[in-house]
Amino acid sequence: MACTSLTASAQAPSDDSVAEARVAFERGVARYDRGAYEEAEADFRRAHALTGHPELLYNVYLAAERAGRPGPAADALEGYLADAEDLDAERRDALGARVVRLRARAEAPAVGGQVGSVAEPGADGTLATPVIFVEKRRVPVAATALFIAAGALAVSFGVAAGLSEATDRDLANTCGRDTPTPPPHCEDADLDPLRRRNLVADISLVGAVAAAAAGLIVLFTVGGDDEAQVQAQVGLGHVALRGTF
Repeated sequence: MACTSLTASAQAPSDDSVAEARVAFERGVARYDRGAYEEAEADFRRAHALTGHPELLYNVYLAAERAGRPGPAADALEGYLADAEDLDAERRDALGARVVRLRARAEAPAVGGQVGSVAEPGADGTLATPVIFVEKRRVPVAATALFIAAGALAVSFGVAAGLSEATDRDLANTCGRDTPTPPPHCEDADLDPLRRRNLVADISLVGAVAAAAAGLIVLFTVGGDDEAQVQAQVGLGHVALRGTF
Protein backbone atom coordinates (compact mmCIF):
# COMPACT_ATOMS: atom_id res chain seq x y z
CA MET A 1 0.00 0.00 0.00
CA ALA A 2 2.85 2.38 0.85
CA CYS A 3 4.51 1.69 -2.50
CA THR A 4 1.26 2.38 -4.32
CA SER A 5 0.84 5.71 -2.54
CA LEU A 6 4.41 6.74 -3.29
CA THR A 7 4.00 5.84 -6.95
CA ALA A 8 0.75 7.78 -7.28
CA SER A 9 2.33 10.77 -5.56
CA ALA A 10 5.35 10.64 -7.86
CA GLN A 11 3.13 10.52 -10.94
CA ALA A 12 1.03 13.53 -9.94
CA PRO A 13 2.90 16.78 -10.62
CA SER A 14 2.40 19.67 -8.23
CA ASP A 15 0.38 22.73 -9.20
CA ASP A 16 3.59 24.75 -9.46
CA SER A 17 5.13 22.16 -11.79
CA VAL A 18 2.02 22.14 -13.96
CA ALA A 19 2.02 25.94 -14.14
CA GLU A 20 5.70 26.01 -15.12
CA ALA A 21 5.17 23.21 -17.63
CA ARG A 22 2.23 25.06 -19.17
CA VAL A 23 4.44 28.12 -19.77
CA ALA A 24 7.12 25.94 -21.39
CA PHE A 25 4.52 24.12 -23.49
CA GLU A 26 2.89 27.32 -24.77
CA ARG A 27 6.29 28.84 -25.51
CA GLY A 28 7.23 25.68 -27.37
CA VAL A 29 4.05 25.78 -29.46
CA ALA A 30 4.73 29.40 -30.43
CA ARG A 31 8.32 28.59 -31.39
CA TYR A 32 7.27 25.49 -33.32
CA ASP A 33 4.70 27.50 -35.28
CA ARG A 34 7.32 30.00 -36.40
CA GLY A 35 9.86 27.33 -37.32
CA ALA A 36 12.21 27.58 -34.33
CA TYR A 37 12.22 23.80 -33.94
CA GLU A 38 15.32 23.35 -31.76
CA GLU A 39 14.05 25.88 -29.21
CA ALA A 40 10.60 24.28 -29.32
CA GLU A 41 12.15 20.86 -28.71
CA ALA A 42 13.88 22.19 -25.59
CA ASP A 43 10.61 23.68 -24.31
CA PHE A 44 8.69 20.45 -24.84
CA ARG A 45 11.43 18.48 -23.10
CA ARG A 46 11.19 20.85 -20.14
CA ALA A 47 7.41 20.46 -19.97
CA HIS A 48 7.75 16.68 -20.11
CA ALA A 49 10.37 16.67 -17.35
CA LEU A 50 7.94 18.59 -15.13
CA THR A 51 4.80 16.53 -15.80
CA GLY A 52 5.80 13.23 -17.39
CA HIS A 53 2.91 13.36 -19.88
CA PRO A 54 3.74 11.16 -22.90
CA GLU A 55 2.01 13.55 -25.34
CA LEU A 56 4.87 15.96 -24.74
CA LEU A 57 7.33 13.35 -25.99
CA TYR A 58 5.34 13.24 -29.21
CA ASN A 59 5.85 16.98 -29.52
CA VAL A 60 9.57 16.54 -28.81
CA TYR A 61 9.66 14.02 -31.66
CA LEU A 62 7.95 16.43 -34.09
CA ALA A 63 10.22 19.35 -33.20
CA ALA A 64 13.42 17.27 -33.26
CA GLU A 65 12.50 15.63 -36.56
CA ARG A 66 11.86 19.01 -38.18
CA ALA A 67 15.08 20.37 -36.72
CA GLY A 68 16.97 17.68 -38.64
CA ARG A 69 17.70 15.53 -35.58
CA PRO A 70 16.31 12.09 -36.48
CA GLY A 71 18.16 10.31 -33.66
CA PRO A 72 16.64 12.35 -30.80
CA ALA A 73 13.33 12.32 -32.70
CA ALA A 74 13.38 8.50 -32.76
CA ASP A 75 14.24 8.37 -29.05
CA ALA A 76 11.35 10.69 -28.19
CA LEU A 77 8.85 8.82 -30.37
CA GLU A 78 9.99 5.51 -28.90
CA GLY A 79 9.46 6.95 -25.41
CA TYR A 80 6.01 8.13 -26.41
CA LEU A 81 5.07 4.65 -27.64
CA ALA A 82 6.34 3.13 -24.39
CA ASP A 83 4.33 5.48 -22.18
CA ALA A 84 1.13 6.12 -24.18
CA GLU A 85 -1.62 3.72 -23.15
CA ASP A 86 -4.54 4.80 -25.35
CA LEU A 87 -3.09 4.17 -28.81
CA ASP A 88 -4.90 1.71 -31.04
CA ALA A 89 -2.92 -1.06 -32.72
CA GLU A 90 -2.94 0.55 -36.17
CA ARG A 91 -1.62 3.87 -34.88
CA ARG A 92 1.00 2.15 -32.73
CA ASP A 93 2.24 0.09 -35.69
CA ALA A 94 2.44 3.17 -37.92
CA LEU A 95 4.46 5.10 -35.35
CA GLY A 96 6.68 2.09 -34.71
CA ALA A 97 7.50 1.97 -38.42
CA ARG A 98 8.27 5.68 -38.25
CA VAL A 99 10.81 5.02 -35.47
CA VAL A 100 12.57 2.49 -37.71
CA ARG A 101 12.78 5.01 -40.55
CA LEU A 102 14.11 7.69 -38.23
CA ARG A 103 16.81 5.32 -36.95
CA ALA A 104 17.81 4.60 -40.54
CA ARG A 105 18.05 8.30 -41.30
CA ALA A 106 20.13 8.91 -38.18
CA GLU A 107 22.60 6.18 -39.16
CA ALA A 108 22.85 7.22 -42.82
CA PRO A 109 25.80 9.42 -43.87
CA ALA A 110 24.95 13.10 -43.65
CA VAL A 111 24.69 14.93 -46.95
CA GLY A 112 27.03 17.92 -46.93
CA GLY A 113 27.84 17.31 -43.29
CA GLN A 114 24.26 17.92 -42.17
CA VAL A 115 21.18 15.77 -41.74
CA GLY A 116 18.21 17.23 -43.60
CA SER A 117 14.97 18.15 -41.84
CA VAL A 118 12.68 16.09 -44.07
CA ALA A 119 9.27 15.40 -42.55
CA GLU A 120 8.31 11.77 -42.10
CA PRO A 121 5.73 10.35 -44.55
CA GLY A 122 2.28 10.56 -42.95
CA ALA A 123 3.40 13.03 -40.29
CA ASP A 124 1.09 16.04 -40.41
CA GLY A 125 3.07 17.99 -37.81
CA THR A 126 0.07 18.61 -35.56
CA LEU A 127 1.22 19.06 -31.97
CA ALA A 128 -0.48 17.17 -29.15
CA THR A 129 -2.04 19.03 -26.23
CA PRO A 130 -1.88 17.09 -22.95
CA VAL A 131 -5.18 17.06 -21.10
CA ILE A 132 -3.44 18.60 -18.08
CA PHE A 133 -3.07 21.82 -20.08
CA VAL A 134 -6.69 21.96 -21.26
CA GLU A 135 -8.59 24.64 -19.40
CA LYS A 136 -11.80 23.43 -17.80
CA ARG A 137 -14.79 25.66 -18.33
CA ARG A 138 -16.39 26.83 -15.09
CA VAL A 139 -20.12 27.48 -14.98
CA PRO A 140 -20.73 31.02 -13.65
CA VAL A 141 -22.45 31.20 -10.25
CA ALA A 142 -25.28 33.30 -11.70
CA ALA A 143 -25.95 30.69 -14.37
CA THR A 144 -25.98 27.93 -11.77
CA ALA A 145 -28.47 29.90 -9.65
CA LEU A 146 -30.72 30.45 -12.66
CA PHE A 147 -30.63 26.76 -13.55
CA ILE A 148 -31.56 25.86 -9.96
CA ALA A 149 -34.43 28.38 -10.06
CA ALA A 150 -35.58 26.88 -13.36
CA GLY A 151 -35.61 23.45 -11.77
CA ALA A 152 -37.60 24.66 -8.77
CA LEU A 153 -40.14 26.38 -11.01
CA ALA A 154 -40.43 23.26 -13.13
CA VAL A 155 -41.21 21.24 -10.01
CA SER A 156 -43.82 23.85 -9.06
CA PHE A 157 -45.32 23.54 -12.53
CA GLY A 158 -45.50 19.76 -12.21
CA VAL A 159 -47.25 19.93 -8.84
CA ALA A 160 -49.70 22.64 -9.95
CA ALA A 161 -50.45 20.85 -13.21
CA GLY A 162 -51.13 17.62 -11.34
CA LEU A 163 -53.45 19.34 -8.87
CA SER A 164 -55.20 21.16 -11.72
CA GLU A 165 -55.85 17.91 -13.53
CA ALA A 166 -57.23 16.30 -10.36
CA THR A 167 -59.49 19.32 -9.71
CA ASP A 168 -60.74 19.23 -13.29
CA ARG A 169 -61.70 15.56 -12.91
CA ASP A 170 -63.54 16.29 -9.68
CA LEU A 171 -65.51 19.12 -11.28
CA ALA A 172 -66.33 16.96 -14.29
CA ASN A 173 -67.82 14.34 -11.97
CA THR A 174 -69.81 16.78 -9.83
CA CYS A 175 -71.02 19.57 -12.09
CA GLY A 176 -69.39 19.10 -15.46
CA ARG A 177 -69.14 16.90 -18.50
CA ASP A 178 -69.23 13.54 -16.71
CA THR A 179 -72.39 14.17 -14.67
CA PRO A 180 -75.83 12.75 -15.64
CA THR A 181 -77.84 14.66 -18.26
CA PRO A 182 -78.74 17.43 -17.85
CA PRO A 183 -75.57 18.31 -15.86
CA PRO A 184 -75.84 20.72 -12.97
CA HIS A 185 -74.24 24.11 -13.53
CA CYS A 186 -70.77 24.75 -12.03
CA GLU A 187 -70.70 27.99 -10.07
CA ASP A 188 -67.79 30.43 -10.23
CA ALA A 189 -66.87 29.47 -6.68
CA ASP A 190 -66.54 25.86 -7.84
CA LEU A 191 -64.19 26.88 -10.64
CA ASP A 192 -61.94 29.19 -8.59
CA PRO A 193 -59.57 26.41 -7.33
CA LEU A 194 -59.12 25.16 -10.89
CA ARG A 195 -58.38 28.67 -12.18
CA ARG A 196 -55.84 29.33 -9.43
CA ARG A 197 -54.00 26.08 -10.07
CA ASN A 198 -53.99 26.67 -13.81
CA LEU A 199 -52.56 30.15 -13.21
CA VAL A 200 -49.82 28.81 -10.92
CA ALA A 201 -48.96 26.11 -13.47
CA ASP A 202 -48.76 28.64 -16.31
CA ILE A 203 -46.62 31.08 -14.33
CA SER A 204 -44.31 28.29 -13.16
CA LEU A 205 -43.83 26.94 -16.68
CA VAL A 206 -43.11 30.37 -18.16
CA GLY A 207 -40.76 31.16 -15.26
CA ALA A 208 -38.90 27.86 -15.66
CA VAL A 209 -38.34 28.41 -19.37
CA ALA A 210 -37.31 32.05 -18.79
CA ALA A 211 -34.87 31.12 -16.00
CA ALA A 212 -33.33 28.33 -18.07
CA ALA A 213 -32.96 30.67 -21.06
CA ALA A 214 -31.41 33.38 -18.87
CA GLY A 215 -29.01 30.82 -17.42
CA LEU A 216 -27.87 29.83 -20.89
CA ILE A 217 -27.39 33.49 -21.84
CA VAL A 218 -25.26 34.09 -18.74
CA LEU A 219 -23.31 30.89 -19.42
CA PHE A 220 -22.37 31.98 -22.93
CA THR A 221 -21.79 35.69 -22.26
CA VAL A 222 -20.12 35.59 -18.84
CA GLY A 223 -18.55 32.14 -19.04
CA GLY A 224 -15.94 33.17 -21.63
CA ASP A 225 -15.18 32.19 -25.17
CA ASP A 226 -14.60 28.49 -24.58
CA GLU A 227 -16.70 26.13 -26.63
CA ALA A 228 -19.76 24.80 -24.85
CA GLN A 229 -22.74 22.74 -25.87
CA VAL A 230 -25.82 22.89 -23.71
CA GLN A 231 -29.30 21.50 -24.19
CA ALA A 232 -32.23 22.41 -21.96
CA GLN A 233 -35.45 20.45 -21.82
CA VAL A 234 -38.43 21.47 -19.70
CA GLY A 235 -40.95 18.77 -18.95
CA LEU A 236 -43.61 17.87 -16.45
CA GLY A 237 -41.95 18.60 -13.13
CA HIS A 238 -38.40 18.82 -14.37
CA VAL A 239 -35.80 20.76 -16.30
CA ALA A 240 -33.07 18.66 -17.91
CA LEU A 241 -29.75 20.30 -18.77
CA ARG A 242 -27.10 18.41 -20.67
CA GLY A 243 -23.87 19.64 -22.17
CA THR A 244 -20.14 20.14 -22.03
CA PHE A 245 -18.57 23.02 -20.12
